[in-house]
Amino acid sequence: MSTFKIGRFSKLKLSLFDLGILSFIARAYLNFSQELLRGNGGYYPLQVRTLLERGELAFSDMPFLFYLDVGIFRFLSLFGMPVSNELILNLVMTVDSLSIPLLLIPLYHILKFTKTRVSFYSLSIASFAIMSFYTLNLVSSSQKNSLAITFLFCAIAALLNYLSLKQRNILF
Repeated sequence: MSTFKIGRFSKLKLSLFDLGILSFIARAYLNFSQELLRGNGGYYPLQVRTLLERGELAFSDMPFLFYLDVGIFRFLSLFGMPVSNELILNLVMTVDSLSIPLLLIPLYHILKFTKTRVSFYSLSIASFAIMSFYTLNLVSSSQKNSLAITFLFCAIAALLNYLSLKQRNILF
């Protein structure tokens, strides 16, 4: 039996895309429903602001997420957006809202190795991965952990791809 295809997209891709949109909306609602970030409040915007102004972190910490935020901010500033606390806060909340839904990209590649069509099994795994209590609890206060989970799944998908196909490319 062949899987149902809509143009270039399979049913699994469309289902995961819908699930990702739902997860993004839920995380954005949790992030933007308050004026400040939940948990440790202004820690992430403070680090980004200090990195923008002085080129160094305010507190010693793992800097990848902060450099990512600053890079996105610099890209937005090419379009004439001025440096403001509100823009930094909204950028940090948006990056946090996108971190877990991006997990669906490597998860799709991992699910392809099961060679199953769209089923309750694959959709329940995907929905548990991004909509469980643990990942919704990572909103705002643990942004670095959210991004690290996405990178972990990328590494697992790359390893599975390499072991089965002896190819290094994963996403393209």
